[in-house]
Order: sequence, then C-alpha cells, then structure tokens
Amino acid sequence: MASTDADEEPAEQAHAERLRILMTIRRQAYLIEVIEELNMQMRMAVAAREATEEEELMTALARSLEETHGGGYVSAPAPAAISGAKLASLDATLPSRPFHEARGFLLGGESALGGFECAVCIAEFEDKDECRVLGCMHCFHSCCIDKWLGRSEACPTCKHPVLLSS
Repeated sequence: MASTDADEEPAEQAHAERLRILMTIRRQAYLIEVIEELNMQMRMAVAAREATEEEELMTALARSLEETHGGGYVSAPAPAAISGAKLASLDATLPSRPFHEARGFLLGGESALGGFECAVCIAEFEDKDECRVLGCMHCFHSCCIDKWLGRSEACPTCKHPVLLSS
C-alpha cells in the first residue's frame, strides 16, 4: 500500500501544478481584458475631451468674430461699376472674339470635365461662343462680362481691376 500512496503523491502534485498554471493563465486573461477595457475607456475619454475643447474653441472664436465684426461676416466694399462711357469703349479695349481664337490666351477657367467655363454663368464655352479675355487673362462670355462690368469694375474670378480706356 505504501507504493500506491507514493505513486499518488507525484500525480497529485502534477495535478495541483496544472491547476495552479491554469489559474494563473485565467487571471492573466482576466487582467488583459480589464486592461483592454480601461484602455478603450481612456481613449474614449480623451476623444470626448478633445471634442469638447474643439467645440469650446469654436464657440469662443464665433463669439470673438461676432463682437469684432457684428456676426462674423466681414465684407469688403463692392468695387464701383464701370461708367457708361467706359462701357461704350469695351469693344475697342477688350474686343469680343470667338472662343476658339481666345483659348490659347486663357488662365484657369477649366471645368471638372476638362473644358473651359464662364465663371459668371458657369456654362462651358463652345468654340463659336463670343467671349472677352480680360487683362488678368480670365475669359467670359461677352454678354456675361458686359453685364458684370456694368455693376463692378473687377474681374469676377480674381477681383483684379478691369482697366478700360475712357
């Protein structure tokens, strides 16, 4: 009988060791879960704090703009319209020409489709369309820019002054 007790003792010790290892693994797995949960909560708290700080900054900026500029919108005075006498000289100073002739002079004005468009009416130019190229090299339909210049003496695209002889 003594031999059975001696045989059982190493088996019990091995079993106890396996249980101890299993319990250690379970505790480690639990601790990993807790750490991951805390890490996620910490990231959420940081994100919430950053969002709150950004919102507070935007609110402060809006208040500052409102106090400084009465609502946050600052507008420059509109450029004066070109006089009737100058408009009459428009054809001499900025001659109207078919778009296909003006295409080589253009600066910008390309549409998303790769063509060119008038910034006043937002329509793409056709080769036969009559247009004017301003001194800043922006191109517009003649009828569109003529109406525009009756209200403002600046290019609708870059705000560069349009100089006409009187």
